[in-house]
Parts: sequence; structure tokens; C-alpha cells
Amino acid sequence: MFRWYAIHTYSGHEDKVRRNLEQRRRTQTGGDSVRRIVVPTEQTVETREGKKVEKETRVMPGYVLVQMDATPEAISLVRNTPGVTGLDRKSTRLNSSHT
Repeated sequence: MFRWYAIHTYSGHEDKVRRNLEQRRRTQTGGDSVRRIVVPTEQTVETREGKKVEKETRVMPGYVLVQMDATPEAISLVRNTPGVTGLDRKSTRLNSSHT
């Protein structure tokens, strides 16, 4: 059953971990068990020098969300990805606004 899990990363390395995990998912055993990889962000509008500027900010710095079937191969694939410092084994409940 595919559920969402939170992966702990170094703050600022979320995109790098997402890219590494996407690559490993395509090339290694257990990749079929990983469905989606998301860095939670939101669009915000800031005013700089009198102009409105859209900016993408991280909602959960230091975390990447992964939708996967928690098979032993998938867990090993995620845990051994460079930049991953931990995996929250409890599934995370998300509504559609987070993804």
C-alpha cells in the first residue's frame, strides 16, 4: 500500500536529495515501490524595492516527502540515498493541498 513518509535531510539539500532519489529509483532494485518524491514548497509574494516578486519557499525545511510502498527494498533504497539522514517509519497523513 502506497503511503507518504517523511525523509530527514540536511537543511538546504532537499532538491539534491530529491534528484539523487529519483536517479536511484530508476536504476536500483526497489525503485518500483517509490511512486512520488516531493519537496514541500509554497508560492509566496514579497515586495522588493516596490515591486511584487513571487518566491518559492520551503514549507518543511530539512524534509522530503516520499509516497512509497514500504517494502524492505524501498526502505533500503531511501535510507542509503546520499544526503538522507533519517526516515520517519510512521506514515504521514497528508491532504491534497500538501502535494
